[in-house]
Amino acid sequence: MKKLILVGLLAIAPAAMAGVNNDDCSDAIGLSSLSGSVFGDTSTATDDTTFGTCGTTITAPGVWYLLVGDGTTITVTTCSENTDFDSKLNVYCNSCDTPTCIGGNDDDFGNPDCNFPRGIGLPSRVTFCSQAGANYLILVQGYNGAVGAFELIVSSDGQQCSGAIGCLPTGACCTSAGCTINTRIGCANAGGSYLGDNTDCGDGGYTGFMTCSNSFEDISGTGSLASFASSGDDNAEEISLPFNFTFYGISYNSIWVSSNGLLALPPTTEADADDFSNDPIPSAAIPNRFIAPLWDDFNPGTSGDVFIETRGSAPNRRFIVQWNAVPQFNTTTPLFTFQGILFEGSNAIEFRYLDVAPETPAGDYTIGIENEDGTDGFSVSGASITNGSCYRIEPMMVMSPCDDQEPCPDMDNSGLVDLSDLARLIAAFGRSVGDPGYDPVPDFDTSGTVDLSDLALLLSLFGLPCP
Repeated sequence: MKKLILVGLLAIAPAAMAGVNNDDCSDAIGLSSLSGSVFGDTSTATDDTTFGTCGTTITAPGVWYLLVGDGTTITVTTCSENTDFDSKLNVYCNSCDTPTCIGGNDDDFGNPDCNFPRGIGLPSRVTFCSQAGANYLILVQGYNGAVGAFELIVSSDGQQCSGAIGCLPTGACCTSAGCTINTRIGCANAGGSYLGDNTDCGDGGYTGFMTCSNSFEDISGTGSLASFASSGDDNAEEISLPFNFTFYGISYNSIWVSSNGLLALPPTTEADADDFSNDPIPSAAIPNRFIAPLWDDFNPGTSGDVFIETRGSAPNRRFIVQWNAVPQFNTTTPLFTFQGILFEGSNAIEFRYLDVAPETPAGDYTIGIENEDGTDGFSVSGASITNGSCYRIEPMMVMSPCDDQEPCPDMDNSGLVDLSDLARLIAAFGRSVGDPGYDPVPDFDTSGTVDLSDLALLLSLFGLPCP
C-alpha cells in the first residue's frame, strides 16, 4: 500500500486540475484541517467498485481524501457552485483493506444552502460523529456514471459528540468531570487518564420496568412539531437533546425520533431509525441502541403528529416526545397517543399512554429498551398497556472506576511522568482559572489553580508510569 500523502486543504482552482493521482483509496489525499475546502475532478478517474454500498452505491469513477477525526461532529459536502455534476459521497473509516461504513449520500435534497441556479450539479452531504484519532476515507463519485469538477467542503461543529461508529477501540477515561468513554487519543486530548481498551464507566444496566403513577403531560398544544417524523410514513429525524443523557453507560446529546413510536440513539441512519418491522427485545437485528415507547408501524402522514418539548429546570429537566393521535399503517382508526420521556440527571425513562388500542395479535407491539449490540434489554408486554398506563425504568447505581482514581500526571501520554510533563506544569504554575496561561490539565486536583499540591503529585510519580 502506498503511503498516504498529507496536505492542507487548498483552494486550488478547478482549471488547475490536470489528471488525478488519488483515484485509488491507497492514494487518498490527506486533509490537515477540519475547516476549509479542496477542489478536485473525477473526469479522468477510474472506478473503485471493490467497496460495498455505504449509504449509497458506487456507480461512477471517484477520487479519495483522508481526514483524522477529533471527536467532534464533522460534515463533508459538495454543496458548492464549483460542483458541476451529480455528485455522491461515501465515508469509511479504518483502512482501505478493512473499511467500515460511516455513511453516504446521493443528493442533499431540501437544503436551502444548496439551491444553486439550474445547471449546477446535485450536491451531496454526510455528517458524522468522529472519533479522536480515527482515519476517515472520503470517496467523491457520481450518479450513474456522472463525472466532473467539484469542491469538497469540510467543517466541524467544534463540539465533542457521542455515539460515534467504532473505528478505534474505546475505554473509560477519567477526567475532572468524571468518567466518559473515549479513544486513547481523545482521552489524552482531554487531559484524562485512559483505563484501557474496552473498559467502561461501571455501567450496571437497568433495574427492569416498574409501574408508575405519573399523569400524562399533554404537550400537543405547547410542544414543537417534529416536522419530518410527522410528515409521512416511516420517517425519522435526529433531534438535539437539551441535556446529555446516559444510556447503557454512554452519554448522548442527540436522539432519532421515528414516526413508528421508536427513539434510536446515534450513530444510526434514518433507514434504521424509521424501521417499521418491530423486533422482539433483545435482538441482534438492526436497529439496536433504542428506546421504544410503542414500536409499531404508524403513519402520521395520514393523520396525527409527533411533538417534542423540554419541561422543568436544570438539573432536573425532562425531554418529552409525544406521538399524538397517530394511526397504524393503512388504517384511520384507532388513533394512538403516547409518550417517551427522558429524565436529566437520573437518566430514568418513562413511557406514558393516553389512548391506546388493545394489542392484536398478541406480541404485535414492541415496548422497552435495548443496548448497543442487541444482547441486553428490558421489555413490557403490549397486552399490559391500557389508557393511563405508566412504566418507568432506572439505571442501576454502581461505583465509577474513576472514583478515588488519582489523576495521571503523564500529560503527554509518553508512558512515564517525565521532564516534559514537569515543564508543562511549571509553565502554568501559580496561574488560576481566568489568568492568561492557565492550563487546566496540570491542575490535577481541579482547585482552579496550578499549585503545590499539583506539583507534589507529579513529583511523587516522577520517572514512573501512572498507577
